[in-house]
Amino acid sequence: DKYPDKEYDLVNEILDQVYTGVEGEQRLCDIALKQTRGEVMKVDGKLIDAFYHSTCGGHTDNIEDVWEKDPKSYLQSVEDDTFCNWSKYYTWDEEFPASTLLSNIRTYLKSSGRTHSRLGSQLTDIQIESRSTGGRITSLGINTEAGTTNLGKDIIRWAFARPGLPGILRSSDFDLELKRDAANRVSTVFIHGRGYGHGVGMCQCGAIGRARAGF
Repeated sequence: DKYPDKEYDLVNEILDQVYTGVEGEQRLCDIALKQTRGEVMKVDGKLIDAFYHSTCGGHTDNIEDVWEKDPKSYLQSVEDDTFCNWSKYYTWDEEFPASTLLSNIRTYLKSSGRTHSRLGSQLTDIQIESRSTGGRITSLGINTEAGTTNLGKDIIRWAFARPGLPGILRSSDFDLELKRDAANRVSTVFIHGRGYGHGVGMCQCGAIGRARAGF
């Protein structure tokens, strides 16, 4: 029921399921599909919301800590450290010029109809105010000469985006390092992150790691 006015139920991108065509298929996946054909997963008689992501970076998260959604008994924070640490996105770094970061955030706020009146032209500080059980940032304050703009949960990834690249920030589980100029204004923002994706549900690289371990 995600697209009630369309003729389809899924799109072939990150909003549903990335699909690059037949050339992107793998024999092992085909075998798994045939072996599980007709099987579904249910909780309390209802189909589960089967959320998944590439790499959790050590912990998955409670769904309510990532999105404005109700808690689910099967979408809770669990440790996955030893199983997905082989992923190339287990840890990563990004470097933002302060002006680029503010521009990305402003573009996102405008596109989503949110207020951006307190987002000035000079970044003075970024404050991590709270984190989830799994370590992802749930509240962030962007301070400029015009005031403070607050970002929360998975919105942070969409607002930050990538410096000079398409797409959104890999994860909201990150630490910050701020470089300042002689006037104590932030000139560069270094992000040291963990994981790739929203962090809810199945960690794909963690699942592969568990299969390799014989689970």
